[in-house]
Amino acid sequence: AALRERLPEPMVPSAVVFLDALPTGPTGKIDLRRLPAPPAPGGDSGAGAMPRSLLERRIAEVWREALGVE
Repeated sequence: AALRERLPEPMVPSAVVFLDALPTGPTGKIDLRRLPAPPAPGGDSGAGAMPRSLLERRIAEVWREALGVE
């Protein structure tokens, strides 16, 4: 919700995809063509592991507030 108040609509993330590392090309720049596609709209947005530590719970809370989700 906070991002929608501060950013133009095209800049508000529609999905968050977690990666172990960003794919890079020979020059070390991020290779956008090798990034995975975001999940389809209406997919299971609740998928993923539950926060395990106090720090993970706080980070999850910040993201929930920023994205306006429960």
